[in-house]
Amino acid sequence: MPINFNTNKYGDPRWVDSVLTGYTQDQYEIQKYATDLVSDTAEGSRPNITERHLEETFFFCMWMLRCIDESTLSSRFINEMRDYVVREAERERDPDAIEAMVQGIGLDAIRLKDTFSVYFVDFIRYSKKLTGNAYRLVFHPLSGGRVEVESKILVNLYRERFVESAFNFLGSISKPNALDAMTELGEFISSVKQDYLNRRKKEAVDLGSVDSSKFPPCISEYLKLMREGVNLPQMARFTLVSFLHKVGMSSTEVIALFRSAPDFNEKITTYQVNHITGQISGTVYSPPKCAVLLSNHICFKGEDPLCNQEWLKHPLRYYQIKKMRDIKNTPKASAEKK
Repeated sequence: MPINFNTNKYGDPRWVDSVLTGYTQDQYEIQKYATDLVSDTAEGSRPNITERHLEETFFFCMWMLRCIDESTLSSRFINEMRDYVVREAERERDPDAIEAMVQGIGLDAIRLKDTFSVYFVDFIRYSKKLTGNAYRLVFHPLSGGRVEVESKILVNLYRERFVESAFNFLGSISKPNALDAMTELGEFISSVKQDYLNRRKKEAVDLGSVDSSKFPPCISEYLKLMREGVNLPQMARFTLVSFLHKVGMSSTEVIALFRSAPDFNEKITTYQVNHITGQISGTVYSPPKCAVLLSNHICFKGEDPLCNQEWLKHPLRYYQIKKMRDIKNTPKASAEKK
């Protein structure tokens, strides 16, 4: 069952009140199901998502998450729900059902014979974080402002649209309205938030001897986004892992750092980190050059004077130069010069 973003209905506090004060079995199940999902996500467990009352439960959870107001927790929940609806979409074999699903979330897609056509603006907008030639406009037929794609590609565009729509809906809820609407669950919400903050505190990672003040803007931005609950594109994750390893962080420390990522999976993260750092592959990978980051839209140099030097081609070089400048400016180094 797809989730349709009926913001007029689910964005109204009166709908929340109807769930909290209703006496039907369905309303009770929605409330119970939603509190279980939010609680499991806050505890770091994988929530048990099922199809029954899926749409209503999702939006009821969003109201609770707006009260808790922790971006990483909200991201983790949205990602879990995203993965569920994508798995369901991937299992769907009826092209008409796939068309209805993506249109229900506001993605402009039309079924053709064996493929689909997507408005080119939507294709470009939702393919930005997807890697591979399959998500580049130049590799697809373009006619009348529409891009022809296979169902697998359409589902992944749907995936990105779902995340955007979920965050837009969450941001549209006024926190005072959410707290007022959720008064009846105030004690539960406060308890979940405190438990979540306590767990985050225990999982906090110290970068140790690695000097984060010397990081290039791209690495600093990746870390900031991850702390804020944003899922990094695959290339950004690879860059972050390979960079941190090269500047002195162990695989264990890097894995611990990724615990703050909203879609953290220990088994997958451990494998990927150990592969990049050479423990599995036998090859210690270096981060990509600045030109690669720029072409993948994950360069954040902004107005940084060092980043904007034409000869600065690599994020590791940025870190090395900053460290060298620091050493030269120490009192001991200055005394030796004299």
